[in-house]
Amino acid sequence: MPKVFKITIEKVNGFCMYGFNEGDEFKFDGLNTPQGGFCGGAYHSIFPYLTMLNFGGKFPSSTTGEVIATCADQGKVIFKIADISEREEDEMNTFIKIKDIISNMGIEGGELKLQTNLTEDLGLDSTEMVEFLVSVEKTFGVKVSASQLEAGNIGEIVRLVDENAASNN
Repeated sequence: MPKVFKITIEKVNGFCMYGFNEGDEFKFDGLNTPQGGFCGGAYHSIFPYLTMLNFGGKFPSSTTGEVIATCADQGKVIFKIADISEREEDEMNTFIKIKDIISNMGIEGGELKLQTNLTEDLGLDSTEMVEFLVSVEKTFGVKVSASQLEAGNIGEIVRLVDENAASNN
């Protein structure tokens, strides 16, 4: 199974012809270019790193598992490459469990997505929100406040749960 990588534009020194900006993020599934396109020159610069990481290689100079690479245009663009495969898998497992919680509450929401809002899209009232909160805390063994869930969509809740679970370990 291919790994999942997050490429973050760390720095842009001068003008980037492709239009990369600091903070831009791209998701790569294995060695495939991301949907929506990616600069060919930049892809060729980071491809060796992606290949090594995709097949289980490690870089001895990296203690965090992240790799810094530069573009072929005299290093005007600096990329950070991170393997987020485990995080993606954790988020998917959390999403499935949250969908199960909603289903077990008897809430009909059609096809649930990460963008689904609990109050606006599913119509949860304050009592149902408390029930949902208690179920999330029991299922994941984390503490979540009602204020953290107020305006949240399912994707934000997945991230909140995973962050709390990671800080408890």
